[in-house]
Amino acid sequence: MTAPGSRRRPAWRFGNQIRSVERNRGVRIMVESPALCRYTLDDWGTYYERRMRRRSRSVHDLYLGFGHLQGGDTLKFQFRWSDDGEWDERVYEIEVED
Repeated sequence: MTAPGSRRRPAWRFGNQIRSVERNRGVRIMVESPALCRYTLDDWGTYYERRMRRRSRSVHDLYLGFGHLQGGDTLKFQFRWSDDGEWDERVYEIEVED
């Protein structure tokens, strides 16, 4: 998690899989390969898919804000990698804190 008073947004990476984030901060999800991110805020009752933006040759990211969520809600997400078109079966989670 980001230090109090810091202006940087928390970032989830494979090498730094944060477990929680303050709801008014949101989170930036960063990966090294082109991908589509599927995410849900209601345990897959509904889900959204967004393409990760290319920031550099080896950084693709997606920012998700949480201002409308409550503490205790959970963001779940997974990736479909563009190079093979397959959905990664792993599901990652970040808990939203007040």
